[in-house]
Amino acid sequence: MFAKAYELERLNLPFAIVTIIGAEGIVPRRSGRMLVAEDGSTWSTVGGHLVEETAIKASLEAIREGKGRIIDVSTGRGSVKLMVDVVQKARRAYIIGYGHVGQAVAKALHSVGYAIYIHDTAPVECPWAAGVRVGGNWNEALSGLVLDKSSALVVTVHGSDDVLPLIDYSNAFYAGILSSRSRVIPGKDLYAPIGLDIGARTPEEIAISVTAEVMMAYSGRSGLPGWERRRRFVLVSGNGEIAEKAALRLLRSGYDVLAVGSIPPSHAFEISSPELCFHVLDEGRLPVFSGSAEEAAAKLKPLAAVGIGSAGRNMRKMAPFTVAAGPGLTAAEDADAVIETLGEDVGCLLRSGSTLPGDSLSIPSNAIGSVTGAILEAVDSFFSAF
Repeated sequence: MFAKAYELERLNLPFAIVTIIGAEGIVPRRSGRMLVAEDGSTWSTVGGHLVEETAIKASLEAIREGKGRIIDVSTGRGSVKLMVDVVQKARRAYIIGYGHVGQAVAKALHSVGYAIYIHDTAPVECPWAAGVRVGGNWNEALSGLVLDKSSALVVTVHGSDDVLPLIDYSNAFYAGILSSRSRVIPGKDLYAPIGLDIGARTPEEIAISVTAEVMMAYSGRSGLPGWERRRRFVLVSGNGEIAEKAALRLLRSGYDVLAVGSIPPSHAFEISSPELCFHVLDEGRLPVFSGSAEEAAAKLKPLAAVGIGSAGRNMRKMAPFTVAAGPGLTAAEDADAVIETLGEDVGCLLRSGSTLPGDSLSIPSNAIGSVTGAILEAVDSFFSAF
């Protein structure tokens, strides 16, 4: 079993180890381990048919989700507790063309945990590839290629115009082609030319830039330098659904966001100190500070701050640039820009004048998008000119 685990890990192929961690009553086994591969094949055993069948099903679910779990299996006259430990996430990179750049990209992606599949019309030697398919032409070489949400496609051949029509890359989280900017294919949803703009010239340099771009696409991150991310930090204060949606929209648009106020826990992680927000942000979650906006602003010194409802009053002291959304707010007095939340002009961004007066912040659900869109527009305009 461990020899098989070594083989799979060497190729960056996902699998799960199932371990018996408890047993009561009459059970097939009281100790044991079993390896379950992504295709459902197994090595070793944790007991009889029912226990094993349940373990395999749980393992395949765990592999797909990339998360381990503990399960209990009843045998009728006893029960077995199993720990399912996922080894390697299901991440695959399909390299089309194994020339100098293709080899360098495959090596770099393999080094960061991707299972490598190579397709070419010329002989390929790669001892650590999880799969190699060589054909007399591209129709043969690409036959049977199926991409899913765990797949990255990297086309490195010069005849990409002939290769791309043969591949359905609509489900892949990343699809890129090696080309010059003058040869980018219009209307195609592709990363082209591939790689981040770091001045790469050699195959090894290109491989670094492509690997970074693939990692960025897989994780859904911005790809911004750390210092730029720290600069693009926004404080959002307020309560309820509008504050939550504004914070999440900014977060998904590449900003680091700290929310202050009462935010539903579905997307949020509460922190007791403002400085802890960056640990939460690095995990791709929204940090919510339980203290005051004034304390958070004093410690983190954000360049931009957003206030929702009553939190939008006197926002100007919070940051160099401020936006407020709610009734009875005045641009230049409460914030640099205010957003209308009442009447027919809901979502209107005002850089002078005041929003309509009102006693409470109540926006129809179909208008919340207009308000959060105006907040994003205001913040984007500030950082674009900064």
